[in-house]
Amino acid sequence: MARNETGKGNKSQAALAIAGIVAPILYISVATIMGLLEPGYSHRTMMMSILGGIGGLRGTAFNIGLVLTGTLLITFGCGLYRGINQGKGTPIGFILLVIAGLVAQGETVIDRIYH
Repeated sequence: MARNETGKGNKSQAALAIAGIVAPILYISVATIMGLLEPGYSHRTMMMSILGGIGGLRGTAFNIGLVLTGTLLITFGCGLYRGINQGKGTPIGFILLVIAGLVAQGETVIDRIYH
C-alpha cells in the first residue's frame, strides 16, 4: 500500500489498486456466466461481442459488465499514474489503461449499433 508523508497508509491509493485487481476478474466472470446462460453459445467458436448484442436482460448485463470493467481500468490507470514516482513519471501506462478502458466501454455502443 502506498505511504504518504506522515507514514499512514493511503486508502484512496489502495482502492485504486484494488480496481485494477477487480477489473479482469469481473470481465472474465461476466463473459463466462453470460456465455453459459446463452443457449447455443460457445466460447470456443463464437466471439464474446455476440453476448453484448443479445436483446433483453443478458445482453444488458454483459454490456454493464463491460462498462464497469472499463471504468475500473481507467480508475486503476489514474492510481497507477499517481502512485508511481508521485505522478512525475511518464504517463504511457496511464494512457494505455485509459485507452483499454474506453475500448471496453465503447464496445457496448458498437454492439448495440451493429447487432
